[in-house]
Amino acid sequence: MPVVTYLDSLLGPLGAYEEPRTVHDNNYIDRLSHHYTIMLLFFFSTYLTTEEYVGDPIQCWCPAHFTEVEVDYTNAVCWVSNTYYIPFTRVIPPQYELRATYEITYYQWTPIILLLMALTMYLPRMFWKYHINRCGITIKTVLEICYNAQNKNNPNDREKALYNLATYIGKYCYSVHLYRAGLFPNLREIFGKKSCIKIGRHYGNNIVTLAIFVKFLYAINVLLHLFFLNEFLSHRFYVFGYEAVLNFLEGGQRELSPRFPRVTLCDFDMRQISNVNRYTLQCVIPVNYYNEMFFVLLWFWLSILSILAFCNFCYSLLSTFVPLNQRSFAKKYLLMKNEDEHTGKRAFPKLLNRFLKRYLRRDGLFILKLISKHSNTFLLIDLVHHLWKDFLSRGGNKRVRRFSSIKRKSPLRKPDVDETVPLLVQNGILTSILENTKRVKPEKRVRMDVPDDHKISRVDIIVKGHRCTR
Repeated sequence: MPVVTYLDSLLGPLGAYEEPRTVHDNNYIDRLSHHYTIMLLFFFSTYLTTEEYVGDPIQCWCPAHFTEVEVDYTNAVCWVSNTYYIPFTRVIPPQYELRATYEITYYQWTPIILLLMALTMYLPRMFWKYHINRCGITIKTVLEICYNAQNKNNPNDREKALYNLATYIGKYCYSVHLYRAGLFPNLREIFGKKSCIKIGRHYGNNIVTLAIFVKFLYAINVLLHLFFLNEFLSHRFYVFGYEAVLNFLEGGQRELSPRFPRVTLCDFDMRQISNVNRYTLQCVIPVNYYNEMFFVLLWFWLSILSILAFCNFCYSLLSTFVPLNQRSFAKKYLLMKNEDEHTGKRAFPKLLNRFLKRYLRRDGLFILKLISKHSNTFLLIDLVHHLWKDFLSRGGNKRVRRFSSIKRKSPLRKPDVDETVPLLVQNGILTSILENTKRVKPEKRVRMDVPDDHKISRVDIIVKGHRCTR
């Protein structure tokens, strides 16, 4: 559409319009706030200043003896000065000071106010872009690599790209340490351990905390705009949309709206030589017809957007800090590669916990969830598999038996020797007839002093954690 193309060309230099991209580091609700709302506000502001559609902003009913110049002067004076609204069912008060309490002061500033609202709606996005570029990893680059990798036809190129990406993410996640540099690192480390709030790069939750805070800013920003419009337009704007729907269903007269009246009154003085004549004229404001339609639409848009932004914030908060959600997300892709069989089904849960808490942490999981929104399942399976191998290569399986399906040898457990094989006593040493074939180490032998005429019954002898059966 030509209008959309024109708006895109204008919003591009301002930074509000995002060029067509294949990856996004936020969701649709965030883009509703910082992109589509800005386009809507900018469209309203441009439309209201277009004389072709709106026409003259005000036209006053002047006396018949007014010349054309005097009519233009009257329209200009009544436009720049504030008109006031008194319903036809009420009498115009004779006191001019009392009339000033009914003044309408906002319709001249509506385009400027809409532009300021468009600017403030972009502030959370500016905050995100400023801080995300200083987190140590470029989220946009990671998403673009994933998107390009899934479109590669050569499997070797795809595997190489995923390996390099896993190495890049792994270095970021694994290089998190507590206060390696800066002012008073030891003191900050002690304070951080004793503090109940642990947020930052050193704890592996810098990016996810920033993302949640920005979503909170989106929700608060929309609510603040609603409160601002209520103060700017007054007349209980917070129920404006509700009253407009009721008025439409009841078939009420829209021209009698106290918020955007079409017909107002204007008082002005005209000096003629030494005489000053005061006139009270009736004026029509055509622009208020469009103002009312735009602000009704804006009321519904901001109300729905505030609910969506708040739900988006709550969902992000729960999905980030609920351990079951994080565990199930990573476990799903690892089980698709049968990693529980490779590492042992008993050792796999412990390795998974260590993989999430000591390697990926919350930032790594947040990056993987962003990748899952821009790639297919098979690519994410391979990426998580490469991260899992990098985790194991860095000593992630230390102190955990990889093949824990084999029972651990207890100090009281018998060795793997067939009990049907008899034991012999040769030169005072208890030994098995299969000792030479099994190559039993000398330290596992048990020396016994047994009389020649005494029969040895089956006994258990424990020496240095080994059991011999006789």
